Amino acid sequence: MSEYSPHNRTFKVDLFLQKVSNIIFWIILVISILGPIIQKIVTNYVIVEVFEMVIMISIPFYFFVDSIQSLILRPLANSIRRNDFIDNSLGSKLSLRKSLGYYDNDNLNAGLYKLTCNLLENCFFTLELLKKQTIKILLVPTTFSILILVFAYCGFKQLSTSILIFQVFFSASIIGKAINHFILLSGLSNIQNSLSALFVIQDFKINDIKYESLILKNLLDYETLISRIQVTIPDKLFDEHNFKLSAEWGALKENKIYKL
Repeated sequence: MSEYSPHNRTFKVDLFLQKVSNIIFWIILVISILGPIIQKIVTNYVIVEVFEMVIMISIPFYFFVDSIQSLILRPLANSIRRNDFIDNSLGSKLSLRKSLGYYDNDNLNAGLYKLTCNLLENCFFTLELLKKQTIKILLVPTTFSILILVFAYCGFKQLSTSILIFQVFFSASIIGKAINHFILLSGLSNIQNSLSALFVIQDFKINDIKYESLILKNLLDYETLISRIQVTIPDKLFDEHNFKLSAEWGALKENKIYKL
């Protein structure tokens, strides 16, 4: 269990904004679904105008919050995380304060072999936790985005053009996130398989410099992937599965890392 990690505070702020974003999403969803129905049964145009105004405010605000997360908070948190990763793996001093208990390979000497172990650990936990979110990420946003489009189409004559444009862009954004999720799963799986293959090589531990190019390629692939498609792991999800995943990681280490 991690005692301290320098990037944790920034990720906490990001997770808070993610909760705000989720609330906005549900507001937009409910209004987008109920709006066309209410317009058909209610003659009070004030209520209709209020609904439209809420959507016109909520959708830009949703993208504003998302921009703060993707352009400021997550790049900052990942930069801090990378510095700590390098410090722990190679024994450098890029961070003002190093993590404690964040990586489970402190008994290994600093160097490329430890870097590979830390990278495999990062990849393993990220991949497994993302898998736990797949059903929610695939079904919920996609299903409701389709509903938004259907109701928007049905209410085409009643809704303003600006509202329809906002709804289409919002739906495309939600569906895009679901697609990115599967790109992440595929990319992380490939990187994990590539890293695992290194531990099958008999002289890898004692001659890690020989495989420097492969190690660095996997590191760059991992960092490029999670920088291009930001990863968000809710604390609740992590706490729920951490014990089981830690046990699985321990077994993986015994079979691959300590076996050499």
